[in-house]
Amino acid sequence: SDLALQILGCKSNLRQRNVEWYEEPNAQGQLFPEPKVNIYQEGGYFLPHEDGKDLTLLVVLRDSFEGGGTAFYREPPSEDNKEEEEEVLPGDNNNKAYKGAEPESIAKPPAGTAIIWGGSLLHMALPTTKGIRAVYVGSFDLKEKSQ
Repeated sequence: SDLALQILGCKSNLRQRNVEWYEEPNAQGQLFPEPKVNIYQEGGYFLPHEDGKDLTLLVVLRDSFEGGGTAFYREPPSEDNKEEEEEVLPGDNNNKAYKGAEPESIAKPPAGTAIIWGGSLLHMALPTTKGIRAVYVGSFDLKEKSQ
């Protein structure tokens, strides 16, 4: 379909594609590929970012927590807010990632639910206020297999 072509770069036959997972360096510079499990304890969050891969898959593993969830933004903050764009407000009841910026939507589905989105979508893990949030997450590119 046209949507598959737009998102995946091909119309069908994903068997002809390789998955290349995002790799993140540790403090010693060793690369560790996703997917991985992210654990957010009370006060835990992840700053607003774009994953930079074709797609990101997130599976909710635990839903017995308060706060938290994944906030999605339609656009980056305005130029007026650029200097403050990564200031997270952990105690903010409005779940703002930036001063003055409201998320377009907040996903907080039940455990076992998978969410998938394009890697250029601005998002963040909102602060967990009580309990422990756990998600399985991986960002990846779909590359054409060499013949």
